[in-house]
Amino acid sequence: MEEFLIVLVVSMIAVGSMMLGLAITRIRKGRDLQSDVGNNSDMKDLGLVCTSKTFIHEEKKLRGETNLDLKDCDNSCSGCNPC
Repeated sequence: MEEFLIVLVVSMIAVGSMMLGLAITRIRKGRDLQSDVGNNSDMKDLGLVCTSKTFIHEEKKLRGETNLDLKDCDNSCSGCNPC
């Protein structure tokens, strides 16, 4: 029983620390973390695109289409914003 309480307290401290870290990040930047490729401008600058855009591009390439522009996203994923 004592081991269970120790594990419970340690896990609560770990979860609390993670939540505090996210809260500090949000307070300092003034917004949530942008981990989704569709909304993160730094990832777009690196040439990364969302999975849906990549899938559309690969399908067009397999069909032999000439218009391989990645800007024609059909918004099938929630984070995908047309460029």
